[in-house]
Amino acid sequence: MNPIVDMGDTKKKLHAIYLGAILISASLTSAACEPRKTSESQISFPAPTYIPRVIPGSDSVKVDISLPAFVPSSDEVEIAATKAPESALLDDFGAAQAGLPPVREARREHYVYYRLQFLPDGYPGILKTDGVTAHPIYGSYLLYEYIYLHRTQGKKTTIYLDAAKRVADATLRRMDYIEEFDALGFFYTDQDGLTYWPGRFISGLTQARYLPMFYDLYIVTGEEKYKVAATQILNSLKIPQNEGGVMIMTPFGVAVEEYPHEIPTYVLNGWTTIILEMLRYHDKSGDQAALDFATENIKTVEKMMPLYDYPNLLLSRYQLTGFAYMKVRFKKQRNCGISGFSTSVAGVWHDDIAGEDNRWHNFIHPKGRGEDGFAEKREQMINVVLSRIDEDRKVKVDVVCKEDDEAIFFIGNGDYMPTMSAMPTKRWIEVGRASIPVGSSTVSMTFSADNMELLGYPTNFAKEIGGIRRNVYHWLHINNLELISEFYQSDVFTHYIGKWRSYTDQWKSLPVLKDGGFDFTNPKPSEHSEEE
Repeated sequence: MNPIVDMGDTKKKLHAIYLGAILISASLTSAACEPRKTSESQISFPAPTYIPRVIPGSDSVKVDISLPAFVPSSDEVEIAATKAPESALLDDFGAAQAGLPPVREARREHYVYYRLQFLPDGYPGILKTDGVTAHPIYGSYLLYEYIYLHRTQGKKTTIYLDAAKRVADATLRRMDYIEEFDALGFFYTDQDGLTYWPGRFISGLTQARYLPMFYDLYIVTGEEKYKVAATQILNSLKIPQNEGGVMIMTPFGVAVEEYPHEIPTYVLNGWTTIILEMLRYHDKSGDQAALDFATENIKTVEKMMPLYDYPNLLLSRYQLTGFAYMKVRFKKQRNCGISGFSTSVAGVWHDDIAGEDNRWHNFIHPKGRGEDGFAEKREQMINVVLSRIDEDRKVKVDVVCKEDDEAIFFIGNGDYMPTMSAMPTKRWIEVGRASIPVGSSTVSMTFSADNMELLGYPTNFAKEIGGIRRNVYHWLHINNLELISEFYQSDVFTHYIGKWRSYTDQWKSLPVLKDGGFDFTNPKPSEHSEEE
């Protein structure tokens, strides 16, 4: 289906894009690793000598474990333990001390949730127990706030426009110029304590939030620096991930990641919001490059839509990639050990990372592993990162044995928990068996999606604002697709908008959601509309 280039009546709808908090978490590591090579003979499933035995219905193997199974997904990356209590916030979020006018009362609950507090130069930060830290995405929220107030209440005063310029200039001072791509980037760093991920990186979502805001400020002020900034921010979205950016190539086409990661995550709400911000920017500026790049991304989303649907629980999936523990049980004690492993995502093999414990990376779990790398008793465990973008899940496990042995392979399994953003491991499903020879060997496994239904965890009801828990991201998927559909005609989008809306009507009948005190209504706030 061809895109409709004329934005027409879409303009006002695009202005009403939900600007609620999506606090970003990411880790930019090295480019995708090559498959591990070994001189030893490999063991594949199936193979003439080493034949796995997959037992149908083997999910009867249920073993409760007390392992950390929950890591926040990217919408919840502010480290809750470091956030200051609500009582520590100043009544006006420090606006007066920073020489800024007050924000709207309608936004108070959101800013309390963010623990927003202004820094002396006017940039909005997050109030933590150790002080106020500039949060890369917060500036975009306050730019919107003050530009909106200027347009609605600024006929006789310039205080709101002056405030918008102060926030914008404070933002630009914190952005880095990336000369190779003529781009600007507001970097997250692990020293700031804002994410669970190490390193220094830009976020596609954070960058995109600033795109129309800076151009808005150019329209209002006529100052060229804001127009240039918008162009350079658009350029940042086109930096390939392996060169420090957030653009990736999927098997379905180009995509911009909400946050960069060695193993792509395909977060739907972030991706579609990035697209909408590009459309808003094009609508204001006429920048054809923004329109073309947004259209490329839209076509990729369209092809991938079925992967985000989870009819079993009447939910959409937050992302396609996820993690699970995998357990290997050897027959003999202290005889074998896992020396490494790889998982395949979108045709690229990713090795385990030594010393890592972040669930979004492949790593060998230290539990049950001796200092020599062999199992202290009979079992060892690994954390595998896999994705629904692949029809089958592929894992290669390198094993070293002192004597010939037998091994049983299990994948961790659990249940959907509406207030969690990842699957807690509750039981084990056997996925294969193999004979392991003395020395070094590689066991290659392929298993179906049936064993990992919750891979690509469905949207949840974890976000609570103003004492109300809602499934913000399922509704955001619907809202974003509706806005994209005003620009790009697609029977696929129409189908999933209708289907996902029908899910919300049935939530109240789901046992897992009953008596949870959840609100099932669309949380899209009207106060973000420029027509209010």
